[in-house]
Amino acid sequence: MTGFGNLKKNKNSKNKFFNLDYLLEKAINLDSKGDTLEALKYYELCLKKGLKDSTLFCNYGIIKKNFGEFNEAENFFHKSLQLNPSNSIAYF
Repeated sequence: MTGFGNLKKNKNSKNKFFNLDYLLEKAINLDSKGDTLEALKYYELCLKKGLKDSTLFCNYGIIKKNFGEFNEAENFFHKSLQLNPSNSIAYF
C-alpha cells in the first residue's frame, strides 16, 4: 500500500532538478507505478534537501515499513502527522 498524495506547487525554482516539488512529484509518480526503489532515491533526495512535507514523510514511512524497518517507519509517520494530523494513512 502506498500513500501517494496531493502536492502544493512551488514555482520558486525554475530548474526542475533543484525544485523540491518536482522531485517529490517524480517520487510519487514512480511510487504509484510500482517502481519503489527508484522512488526511494527521489524521496531520499527530498529528505536530504530538507523538504518538510506530510506526503513525503508518509510515503517514505510506508516504504520503510514495507522493508521491515518499523522504527524508522514509525518516526516518519509521526513527522507526517505533526504536519497533517488528518492524514489517516500515516496512522501506523
